[in-house]
Amino acid sequence: KKWIKDGIDGSLTLAPQEEKDVPITVAVPAQAVAGGYYAVVSWEAKSEKGAIGLSPSPGVNIAISVPGEVSRKASLVQFSVEGQKGFGLALPVVFLVKVKNDGGVHFYPEGSVEIRNIFGSVVARVPIQALKNGQSVTTIQKHPNGSVLPGATRELYATWGNVL
Repeated sequence: KKWIKDGIDGSLTLAPQEEKDVPITVAVPAQAVAGGYYAVVSWEAKSEKGAIGLSPSPGVNIAISVPGEVSRKASLVQFSVEGQKGFGLALPVVFLVKVKNDGGVHFYPEGSVEIRNIFGSVVARVPIQALKNGQSVTTIQKHPNGSVLPGATRELYATWGNVL
């Protein structure tokens, strides 16, 4: 889809330490189907001798939401306990929660794991998050758990008990 155009005719040359603004235009076609559309506008660094080894490729993420009737649907792909051995559970218990976006627009996953005893009483509610053993497993974005793009699956964790 050619919805994105830059304001550069050909290539852009920068001297060391030079900065330039590059205008980007997004034109959504009138016949576009409602939902989320995602792109990255990136640049490649080259010298007079060709590509630069180990050079960064700067880029800008673009998320477009076309209004209208959009399917918003998610499914639980996996719910399991990690690293437990034997018949009993030892704290901390790390729950793995995999959520798939079956809809047409991104969303930010939120929720908790409710833990009950054998009598049905709630003993804990543990939030799901993009943390495993207290360490972030995703780039922090607009939401601490990141977003789940259409068709993608996000791994989240809920840790009950002390984290070592």
